Amino acid sequence: MKAQLITLILLSLYSSLFCQESTESIKEPSFKEKYKIENVVAPLVSSDPNFGNAVGFTTFTLFDLKEDVPTSTISFLGLYSNRDSHFLGAFGKIAPSKDWTHKFAIADISVKSQLELSEYPERVDYTTDILPVVFEPTYKFKNNLLAGLQLKYIDLSYSPDNAAGEEFLEAVDAEDVTSLSLGFTFGYDSRDNPFFPSIGSHSRLVLNYNGEALGHTTDSLCSKRILELL
Repeated sequence: MKAQLITLILLSLYSSLFCQESTESIKEPSFKEKYKIENVVAPLVSSDPNFGNAVGFTTFTLFDLKEDVPTSTISFLGLYSNRDSHFLGAFGKIAPSKDWTHKFAIADISVKSQLELSEYPERVDYTTDILPVVFEPTYKFKNNLLAGLQLKYIDLSYSPDNAAGEEFLEAVDAEDVTSLSLGFTFGYDSRDNPFFPSIGSHSRLVLNYNGEALGHTTDSLCSKRILELL
């Protein structure tokens, strides 16, 4: 009877341990573990003659949407100044696959300008509001060549904060503008790591078309080149 009781106890202990190990072995990873999420949050302090003295924060998040794909990033930035100016922005680079990356940026910017000009009896106060949006899908070929599109939207507006500001904006013929830009991007990227590279090079060419039909005052074609050697 004692032997049967001891055997029953040992079997119960073995069964409980085995079940515990099995449960732990099939336990699904958490959301953070699944996408390998890493976060960094830091305070910001800024001083600029146009923007004012500002405090704020920035966040930077890295994550992987799938196995064996480049790391994606999303960052946020917020600033508020003693002039009631502010900057709120979100920026990111999403990599859904090995070949495709999608960059984006959107911001809400408001700058309270305070100018001391001898031509005006009082200080010139006016506000500039800017809403930029950028979207850029890019495809990477096997030989490290890059090609993509770049879409930009900008909404720019001015508003006077006093009589001198209204007179100044009229004198400089400041006009509210809403415009689009269409561009093509070409590049080469052989870096072993886009964040902490130890070898490789990165070059980029952007051709943008700013047409009257897209809200610009004149038709123009501009280019921008970025070159990084490591």
